[in-house]
Amino acid sequence: MSRSTRMQPVAEVALRREREAAARLGECQRREQAGVQRLEELRRYRDEYTRQFAAGGSLGAARLRDYRAFLDRLNQAVEQQGELLLRVRRECETQRRRWLDLHGRAEALGKVVERYRVEERAGEERREQKELDQRTLSTGRSDGET
Repeated sequence: MSRSTRMQPVAEVALRREREAAARLGECQRREQAGVQRLEELRRYRDEYTRQFAAGGSLGAARLRDYRAFLDRLNQAVEQQGELLLRVRRECETQRRRWLDLHGRAEALGKVVERYRVEERAGEERREQKELDQRTLSTGRSDGET
């Protein structure tokens, strides 16, 4: 069994792992984008709510208390979403580094397998040329001996 044939399954496993890591990175990036959009929505809603409240004029004590409680909940939601987004971004960075590592490995193994194939083809061509030369030489001797 040739070296390229023996190495091919190793290269295929590395490529599969790289593809799986790329899929995980893609999913993480989608979650990050969704988190960014959610954070922007919460901030816009909070800002709009604050503007509407400010335009409303004077309020009674109960309505002011409700407004502040709701605004506190909105601020909490913004803060929680920001923390979640930070965790997702860290995870994406970890996934990106992992994918880069696996990509490098898969690429290196692919090059090794290809180099082995080139060497094997060159060896096969040398053998074929040697056989051809020997046939030509033996045919030449047969013709020269008669």
